[in-house]
Amino acid sequence: MDNLQQVLPVFSSNDNAYFDSFYVADSLRMLVGSLQQLVKKQAPDFVFISGQAGLGKSHLLQAVCHLAQSLEQSSLYIPLADVAEFSPVDVLAGHEKTHTLCLDDVHCIAGKSDWEEALFDLYNVRTAQGLPLYVSAKMPAALLPIKLADLQSRLSAILSFQLTELSDEDKAALLRFRAAQRGIDLNASCLTFIIQRSHRDVNELILLLDKLDQSSLSQGRKITVPFIKSVMHW
Repeated sequence: MDNLQQVLPVFSSNDNAYFDSFYVADSLRMLVGSLQQLVKKQAPDFVFISGQAGLGKSHLLQAVCHLAQSLEQSSLYIPLADVAEFSPVDVLAGHEKTHTLCLDDVHCIAGKSDWEEALFDLYNVRTAQGLPLYVSAKMPAALLPIKLADLQSRLSAILSFQLTELSDEDKAALLRFRAAQRGIDLNASCLTFIIQRSHRDVNELILLLDKLDQSSLSQGRKITVPFIKSVMHW
């Protein structure tokens, strides 16, 4: 485990992953509102968020941590995809009693007996201490390939939310929202052009916006449909 110290820094939350920077589609209002209220009330609830990659699970978990920190609660975000090959004892050591703990991508440790037992113990410790736990996975808890039945039953019983694919209209609204935060005005023609030609995965759309923003700044040009064509080679 000599390489563990190289992994630990990724536990810090993304500086841009706040609730204020998360586009809230109508389908997500209940989830986002519930998360904010739970953190503000310091509720001891356990929450499970499921959904495919690119729908915002990681952003929301990190937003939970940022909100907790602003309320002077200790918090920690752990991306399990990055540490699944390490010993859970080493990864979780000293964090069992962190007030707000967020575990991202639980599916990455499903089927690993040492991790499953460690999470089961963590669940019990935090239940006894009255501390909240927020977890995410790409599928609902009942569908996770977890071998430890007690762990799966407990994860399946907690407060759960499922993220669904955004409509094209919501993706366009998300792009406009994220662009506005950068001081960029994307008109309807640009948004329609992007949505019709891009892969439409939310992560890819954000990367596309990054590229357009950087190219616009470096070339000193406004983002227009012809400019998008030239940058993206469409």
